Amino acid sequence: MNPNQHQRRQLLKTMGAAGILAYAPFAAASSSPVPSPRMAVFLPRSGRYPTLSDEYLAGLTVGLNQHGLDADALLPIAYGANPAVGIRQAQALLVRERMDVMTGVLCPTAALALEPALLSKGVPLLVNDTGANHMQAAAHSGIIIRQSLEYWQSCAAFGQWA
Repeated sequence: MNPNQHQRRQLLKTMGAAGILAYAPFAAASSSPVPSPRMAVFLPRSGRYPTLSDEYLAGLTVGLNQHGLDADALLPIAYGANPAVGIRQAQALLVRERMDVMTGVLCPTAALALEPALLSKGVPLLVNDTGANHMQAAAHSGIIIRQSLEYWQSCAAFGQWA
């Protein structure tokens, strides 16, 4: 495996673990068996990173299994290259399904369109990205949590690679 593949896999593991860690406090606080979280997962498709969605979903599955939780409660939202498609799917999902958390690879600016629906249902969204886009702080309520490399960190990694 070349070093760049290793770094990308580490990033994917970290981003997948963020979704698990968000649910862990709820599971630890309960003395009775905790049901697996109903977790919607934003999954892009890209020619540049064709395995990103599969690897991200696999990371979440491994993390859930390591904590004794069932990955069958993962609800994929495959949106291709257009985040607006994923936002529409997520809005419909929030109306018809009970959801504990949403996570995935999504542009933070696009994620802000979900904020009213998330607030009305009390469902947090963990946005994973590489840091090129920032959320507008004035419009951000706190229900959307951004886990990211900062842009300078991703640029520094690319600089070392080049």
